[in-house]
Amino acid sequence: MPITIDTTVALLTEAEALEIIGEDADISLVRAMLNAISIHFASITGRNLLLATYTNEYYDGSGTRNLVLRETPVKQVDALYVGINETVALVQGIDKDFMLDKAAGIITLMAGVFPGLPYSVKVTYQAGLETVPHDLKFAAKKAIAFLYSERTRIGISAISTPDQVTTYIEQSYPKQVIEIVQRYRRLLVA
Repeated sequence: MPITIDTTVALLTEAEALEIIGEDADISLVRAMLNAISIHFASITGRNLLLATYTNEYYDGSGTRNLVLRETPVKQVDALYVGINETVALVQGIDKDFMLDKAAGIITLMAGVFPGLPYSVKVTYQAGLETVPHDLKFAAKKAIAFLYSERTRIGISAISTPDQVTTYIEQSYPKQVIEIVQRYRRLLVA
């Protein structure tokens, strides 16, 4: 069964990857690497990076006016229900029931508080990056180039010939890649 690119997580297209490593590259390996890089970047950042819909996420009420959503940046809240039996549907906007800080992913009630009870809030929303920022795309390109160039040395720490010994430093990605990806880490609000 051929490997396909998971477009829900992939930060680069197949064409973009082949532009970096060459058209004659092993396409199955390239696709597997693109998926792995994107999933690893999500793991490093602690969040999904690309825009997705999060349906019926339940939250414990905070007993305050604020609720912090799990994913950011938030594009929009499609539905917000408050109460044990999800009895109250709220509407977003000025002069409505709640406001949304999209960057931080914080819903603020205009009146009242979220009940301080487990699973008392249900939210459906869209969050993530609509387009991959240039620096993150650059990091993904550097990562695919690095991994593809290292593919023949997996598990090898040194090569010895009569004339020289070459020792390899084991690393997942170049330092610059990690630095860029870490800028997108999810910050937890206390």
